[in-house]
Amino acid sequence: MRDEHQDNQATKLEQLFLEVSNPELSEENLAENEHDELIEVDVLQLPPRSEVHKSNKSNVHLSFHAPIWRFVLVIIFIIAVAWLLYGFYGEEMIHFFAE
Repeated sequence: MRDEHQDNQATKLEQLFLEVSNPELSEENLAENEHDELIEVDVLQLPPRSEVHKSNKSNVHLSFHAPIWRFVLVIIFIIAVAWLLYGFYGEEMIHFFAE
């Protein structure tokens, strides 16, 4: 299965290269391979790579690698759990700690 896939990719790349280098030969190959799906890409009209990647995408990146951030995250988690427990078992907790 994998060899078939690699052969299929190789033939498609070979055909694409032939189309770009010899446009008159591509018409002959097109008649032979009518059942294959051809994607027409004009390589010469593509924008430069630097222009494509120039746009600064402002993604929010949170990093919890620093120990202080991990500590803050654990404290927030403990406070959230304590708040939920107090909401469900408030009276029982007050009596438990008051005794």
